[in-house]
Amino acid sequence: MPVMMHPVYEVVERLLHGKRYCWWLRWLLVLAIGVTAMYVPNFIDFLALIGSSVCVLLGFMLPASFHLKVFGTEMTWLGVLSDVLLVTLSLALAMFGTYTSLLQIFHSSSA
Repeated sequence: MPVMMHPVYEVVERLLHGKRYCWWLRWLLVLAIGVTAMYVPNFIDFLALIGSSVCVLLGFMLPASFHLKVFGTEMTWLGVLSDVLLVTLSLALAMFGTYTSLLQIFHSSSA
């Protein structure tokens, strides 16, 4: 039996509104995104913050940590070391990218 993947808004709708379509929740989500895009002074800096903090973690840290969790007992020490190094490096890059993005946001808002 295939596993059905549901979009995030459908999962939230089921949690908050039973198993029915929730039009006000979807409109609220669209409104929140629109207001964020209009009122964040430099939206590109906000996107850089999201990209540096979330994308690095999703692209590098989580796959390596999942690989280590699932196959850690079957891997050689070199494989474990490479996964641990990848997790450590991705955390360092995510923290550095988040820090520089926050500096850019605060620098551009004070100028």
